[in-house]
Amino acid sequence: MDDLTILFQGRYSPGILSFSRAVAQDFPDLPIIVSCWEADRADVPAELATYAQVVFSPDPGAVQVPGHKLDNVSRQLVSTQAGLAHVRTDYVLKLRSDMTVSIEKILALKSLCTAIPASAASLFRRKVVVTSLTTLDPRFGHYFHVCDWLYLGLTADVAELFGSVDLPDEAHFRYFASHPELELASQYRPEAYIAYSLVKQRGISRDYAFSGQASAPLEALGREVLRTNFVVLNPWSLGLQSEKHKHLHLWIAHDRYTETTCGSYHRSLPFAQRQRARLLDMGSRMLTAGAIRAARIKRLLKGRA
Repeated sequence: MDDLTILFQGRYSPGILSFSRAVAQDFPDLPIIVSCWEADRADVPAELATYAQVVFSPDPGAVQVPGHKLDNVSRQLVSTQAGLAHVRTDYVLKLRSDMTVSIEKILALKSLCTAIPASAASLFRRKVVVTSLTTLDPRFGHYFHVCDWLYLGLTADVAELFGSVDLPDEAHFRYFASHPELELASQYRPEAYIAYSLVKQRGISRDYAFSGQASAPLEALGREVLRTNFVVLNPWSLGLQSEKHKHLHLWIAHDRYTETTCGSYHRSLPFAQRQRARLLDMGSRMLTAGAIRAARIKRLLKGRA
């Protein structure tokens, strides 16, 4: 256990205390770091210091462009970078502060962080485990879009990933300000901004001008970067739970890059477990599609009322 640190990043969440207390009881040698904001000091209970190291940083804030969704990427970058500076173990699990995982599963899944042979698409020394929740399949038009809620990998690799990213400027956040049909006004979605920054730093590509740009060569490169560098797992394989989002199984939409698309995790399973994992993946996709259709019908009926 002395080679893994749990790093929570973002606004302090009450669930961190009970999670840390349980980890301390079952895995007393597993370090926990909580990287949150100066404004959270009054909310962080004194007991937490018994189980975790708490790092406070000034909150850089989020950017809200009128007519578009809030962009929190600066907060993620600052809190993650501040927390990583205190990690002393070979491996790190970086988590959003409103999420928890099964430590037993994480310790077993660390074996999936296998060495990556040198290639034109390699970003890391070893593969990094992420989740499928917002990891998008490049075939559906978004490239390098790797879910940023969780990263499990070598500390050096995760630190290089976040070290490659500069804080965005105003031009980034307002790139699509005149396009109200887009959810975000930012030049890149946060997930793509982080991963593509390392792609650029490694000299792999500088051709991706903005999230949503259509390009057959970039689509192919996006698939190769995902296959080469990441192991994508569905949330239940990680024991992943969220205080904010209660139905994570309904996030597996048709455009997600999941366990079955990636394949790395499935190949490590015995045959019976592999078939069960495929059925769970397929079932979740069907449930998500049904929920999306139901929500659309509900909005349509509400609009006619």
